[in-house]
Order: sequence, then structure tokens, then C-alpha cells
Amino acid sequence: MATSMLRDDISESDRQTVLADLDRLRVGMREEWGQLLLDMLDDVEQAPDGHVMWRSRRQLHQEAAGDWQMLFVCATRFDKYVEASFGSYVMLRHHQVGERTGRPDSLCSVGVMLTPNHSGNRPWDTTLVRTLGHSQLASEQVAEFEQLWPQSGNA
Repeated sequence: MATSMLRDDISESDRQTVLADLDRLRVGMREEWGQLLLDMLDDVEQAPDGHVMWRSRRQLHQEAAGDWQMLFVCATRFDKYVEASFGSYVMLRHHQVGERTGRPDSLCSVGVMLTPNHSGNRPWDTTLVRTLGHSQLASEQVAEFEQLWPQSGNA
């Protein structure tokens, strides 16, 4: 993530903040998440041509200063549709956690998506999304995103 390409709406300061958020994880947990991401990447690379497969996992951390959640996703490929879908996933889960905890203003959600890179330059591409505070999603958007991303055991 420290060397990933920055999209138009992500600044170097945003990247530093996300890296600091990740540094809050215990070392053992970082190792566990790293292995999980590698396993998830292996899974999505097995998807049939023309299909998009998603694997995701998230974890909520509750602290006196505020809640934060980490959302890790691996997808078959990167394109504008996958990127938009990933953004909607992070926004929806951010909204849902804020509603569930009753503390939306103190919530920070960090989403990290890995997609295989077949250029030979690196094994995967990284996309970062960070959302703070009360969700600005309209009820129509929430309903649309819930159809796209139904709740499951670990998503």
C-alpha cells in the first residue's frame, strides 16, 4: 500500500493516514490478515474468464475515542466497475456499522482492495478507500447498495 498508485481523490496524506490506521493492528493480526489476503487472492484468480469473484473480510474495533473498521477485499480484476462496486461496499458497511453502533460520527472505515496484476510489474494492485463520520448515503442509495451487497456471515 505504501507504494500503490494514488487515484485522483486520494492524496499522499490520505495514504499516510491509512497506513497509520493499519499500524494500529496488533503485529500478530497483521500477519494473520496478510495470509488471509494472499489466500483470497489465490481464490479470485481461479474464477472463470469473464467472471468477477469477490472475497471479503472485515473487522470492527471499538475504542473509547471512536469505532473503526477494516474492510479487506480481493477481486478478480480491476476496472472502473469493480472500483465503483468496491466503493459502494465500503460506504454501505460504513453506514450499517454507524447505524448499528449508534455512533456514526465517531466511525472510521478503511477499505483495502487487492486485485491481481498480470503486467509482470507486481503481483497485485491495491485500492484504498477511507470514510469518516456520519454516512451521507440517501435511503435510496442504501437500498440499492444492499441489493448489490447482501449481508453474509463475514462480509
